Amino acid sequence: MKINEKLKTLRQSKNLTQNEAAKLLEISLSSYQKYEREKNSITPSLEALIKLANFYHVTTDYLLGRNDNDNHSSSKNLVDETIKELEKLPPKYREIFLDLLKKMVEAENTN
Repeated sequence: MKINEKLKTLRQSKNLTQNEAAKLLEISLSSYQKYEREKNSITPSLEALIKLANFYHVTTDYLLGRNDNDNHSSSKNLVDETIKELEKLPPKYREIFLDLLKKMVEAENTN
């Protein structure tokens, strides 16, 4: 799958229009349309490519076709399931969980 097809599929999976995606990414609509069009599509600049990968929660390698594993579906499902379970917890335990998670992230960032 080419980068323009991947971007279109990822955008549609978020139920966004091209205009909405462009606004959220803070790029012009015409630039975004050029990335997705079928004929004569353009490859995003390095800066735009990183922004797109971060926005869609995929790697730049995936967008560029170097890796077919988008990590998007499995990561999104895991996050959605975790949030649902977290919402079931009483507020006290939810707060404890979030504090623990913050500490884990801080510890990871200091290593």
